[in-house]
Amino acid sequence: RTKQWQKQLDLHGLSLPHSETQHLARQYRTPVRMIEHAVKTAALANGTLEDIEDSLAASSSITYGSPDAIVNEVRLSPFFKKELLPISTETLADLENIAAQKTKSRILFNGKKGSGIRDLTRHMAEKMSADTLEVSFGAIANPGPLSDPVSMLNNVFATAASSRALLVFTDMEAAVGDITQDINWIKNSLVNAFEKALEKHKLPVCVVNYTDKPFAEAFANNFDQHVNMKNLTPKQMEMAAKHYFKKDIDGQALSRGNYTLDDFNTIRRQANGNLPNMNSQEIIEKLQQRKEQREDGSVTLGFVQENTLK
Repeated sequence: RTKQWQKQLDLHGLSLPHSETQHLARQYRTPVRMIEHAVKTAALANGTLEDIEDSLAASSSITYGSPDAIVNEVRLSPFFKKELLPISTETLADLENIAAQKTKSRILFNGKKGSGIRDLTRHMAEKMSADTLEVSFGAIANPGPLSDPVSMLNNVFATAASSRALLVFTDMEAAVGDITQDINWIKNSLVNAFEKALEKHKLPVCVVNYTDKPFAEAFANNFDQHVNMKNLTPKQMEMAAKHYFKKDIDGQALSRGNYTLDDFNTIRRQANGNLPNMNSQEIIEKLQQRKEQREDGSVTLGFVQENTLK
């Protein structure tokens, strides 16, 4: 997509920094005709990134009924800060290197929802100059009456290969019941097909386990990287408060609540610009309420599965 954008920019005599051209390619899923129209329209104005994005929003509203319809839903959050990820700097460096080199690697993530796994995989995709293809294994295992799960699975791997995307699977446990029982993996033809496809695939593949139960050893042995997302440290809690709220809040006070990155980001979003008027205690109370909602399952976290197979 970057090449498509660059071609149209060259044709219309516009020049953008490479970072802005990449931003357009990653931020928007647009047909070529819409790219051409946006660049042509911008050339008649000031030829800036803002002019192009204004044209895209207008075209999206006319064509699809919403200015955000062409926005890439799996882009990395602008509030992402890798120093806040609850993993070691060595592990992060290894994952970034795997992504940058597009090394064939199988990565198993273990952690609770909201711990930053989704942003980490999208950060890896940024390093690959690619998108993530986020897929619910449970949706594949329980398709409609006329669908073949093995064919669907093979199509997912084929799509990831052709688009050079980072493939991310979640919901593995929903597909085969109790994944701690090795016999389920042996008898399940879909899992056997998954393991064969995993072996053939030339790009990194990530599997996410959000449960507190480990995968069966026979299945876990398919992965050469095991990444365990831990709790945020008190220092990271302080950094998160500064990053999301622009507030100095004691890390020890925050760490007693064992909050996740999603808790911080959600409170920032829900504050609707009211953060400057909130004191530290009010923020901690909001974080605690969010944590309780997360733990009782009344909010949806993690990967948004309903869009993965469309």
